[in-house]
Amino acid sequence: MMTTKTIKIKDGMIALPKEIKKSWENSKVFLECFDDSLIVKKIYSPKISFKEMAKEFRKAFKGVTKKDISKTLKEIRNVKLSE
Repeated sequence: MMTTKTIKIKDGMIALPKEIKKSWENSKVFLECFDDSLIVKKIYSPKISFKEMAKEFRKAFKGVTKKDISKTLKEIRNVKLSE
């Protein structure tokens, strides 16, 4: 959904339009500021904890050695250098 509105900044505050206020209520946001632009992005919490994610990675990469990773990285780098 794309919503475009022109609003005023008052006392350093931006009031969200009613149409989007409800879906952004209590959200954490990331602000990216440029010379004449401000980008606001909603931050989503991960569905699983870091600990659970690490467990899944360990399971997925079981048996993969440092040597395997080094070999694969060298192959990828060689392909990129020759292009």
